[in-house]
Amino acid sequence: MKYRTFLVEDEPVAIQNLERLLSIHTDKLDIIGKAANGIDAVSAINNLKPDLIFLDIQIPGLTGFEVLSRLEHLPLVIFTTAFSEFAMKAFETHAVDYILKPISQQKIENALNKLEHFSRNPDWKSLMQSLINDLTKTTRLAIPFNLTFAL
Repeated sequence: MKYRTFLVEDEPVAIQNLERLLSIHTDKLDIIGKAANGIDAVSAINNLKPDLIFLDIQIPGLTGFEVLSRLEHLPLVIFTTAFSEFAMKAFETHAVDYILKPISQQKIENALNKLEHFSRNPDWKSLMQSLINDLTKTTRLAIPFNLTFAL
């Protein structure tokens, strides 16, 4: 399957790097458009109806999450961001992957492998939600608690 792909990135150097890295995968991806802000992204994605979007989180106009919430057509999503703190929220939106910048060819390869896996599973959204639910139920954070009082 060849994925009709849309890119959302506001940094010119980052979009050039992403396009360069993705150009190696023309057998899997057909880049049909790009946007540099959230407002343009929503409009273009709703019109073009891509199969896949590479989506930055911190973009002008709307955040990547706000873009997703306004879409009439929900494609598969691979987040690309410099901020690790949004990872859990990203997977709650059924993202295929969450790539931290700087983006490398290996990170793209890993994301595309995940994409292939999820695409073969017709119920991938339910699978992702199940994994997220399991993670939130079983993950515990141990914090050492030592209090010392000086009087």
